[in-house]
Amino acid sequence: MIDPNSKALLAAGLFPAANEANNLYYATANQAVFYREENFRVDHQIGNKLALMASLIYDSASERDTPPLWAGGTYATAGSVMAVPSWRV
Repeated sequence: MIDPNSKALLAAGLFPAANEANNLYYATANQAVFYREENFRVDHQIGNKLALMASLIYDSASERDTPPLWAGGTYATAGSVMAVPSWRV
């Protein structure tokens, strides 16, 4: 016997219907990756024997994954965001 509340929950469309063999659901989604890198360098000759050099490197990445990473999820209705900032001076 199936609980009437379970039937109502499945009928509400919160969970996608199976679209693969063995009553499994499979989906692929567009995964947007935003990446930005900034490089800055300054060279200055102070005298005949003295020079100054400075640099800055900044990397930033943001990626949205569906289904969630490292969770074993199978539904495309949930996802995770991985953001990676990086500095080097």
